[in-house]
Amino acid sequence: MKDDKLRQDECTVTCGGTFITFNDPGQCGAFVPCGSLPVSFSGDCESTFIFGCDTFVPVGVNEYLAGELGGPECTGNIVVIDDEPPVITCPSNQVVFVAPGLCEAVVNYPPPMATDNCPGVTFSCDPPPGSTFPLGTTTVTCTATDASDNVSSCTFAVIVLDNEPPTITCPINITLNNDPGQCGAVFNFAAIATNNCPGTVNTICSPAPGSFFPVGTTTVTCLAFDPSGNNAACTFSVTILDAEPPMIICPADISVPNNAGLNGATVTFPTPIAFDNCAIASVSCVPSSGSFFPLGTTQVTCTAVDTSGNTASCTFNVTVSIPIVRC
Repeated sequence: MKDDKLRQDECTVTCGGTFITFNDPGQCGAFVPCGSLPVSFSGDCESTFIFGCDTFVPVGVNEYLAGELGGPECTGNIVVIDDEPPVITCPSNQVVFVAPGLCEAVVNYPPPMATDNCPGVTFSCDPPPGSTFPLGTTTVTCTATDASDNVSSCTFAVIVLDNEPPTITCPINITLNNDPGQCGAVFNFAAIATNNCPGTVNTICSPAPGSFFPVGTTTVTCLAFDPSGNNAACTFSVTILDAEPPMIICPADISVPNNAGLNGATVTFPTPIAFDNCAIASVSCVPSSGSFFPLGTTQVTCTAVDTSGNTASCTFNVTVSIPIVRC
């Protein structure tokens, strides 16, 4: 045992403050060699020691102790800093369709996967799951933060598609009379189209509004196309009636002598002139041309019938007389 006079000069231990290092890759701490610490021994030191090194030191502030057995001691800190960011993996792109009647969708996408070399990693996403996403593509950014405030992020897309067709309403079936002098009528109409999403809905009808519709029934088909390419159709009928009668012009009155020895005459007359806005189906006269007409005056009635059953009539007289013979 050394005497007390010499002991005060024998051994001096100095801990030179805080030792700072970073975590080993993939580890929540670092192996710290004792030789790396700012510890010094001076004088005649025997049986020195350093505790808290040459081992795995966790992330955070850790104390080490240095000294001589039975002699002076000192302490210092080992600070292991976690500078390794977490790893975050986003879900794949999400493709969804709009909610019925809306131009958006509530999307509950799967959470990202976040891992870290240390426990306590958290993550958040913007917009968060359960948000309402508009039509189109929205980028979602997810960020992972570990206990040491290291961060990393990833992104994915939420794609909202519109698969809902527009709604189109055609006019009710309609019946109209022909335009004067025409075998049909011009008809203007409008089909009404609405859609769950904004934007112009194009409407096409065949025949188009303002077309000339012939006498009879025509089926009109209308199509509506929204900006996403969805379409819908409706139909209605346009019936044009021919309400216009034909026109007929009879021959002028006819006067003829009787056939020799008979009380009348066989009379042939020209066919009346008939025309119509559509077409003439028939022209007939009573009595007909070539009939035997008695003596005196007989009224002939002629009737024109068009293809829609409208009629028109005219009359003229056929007079058969016995010539007066003068001596």
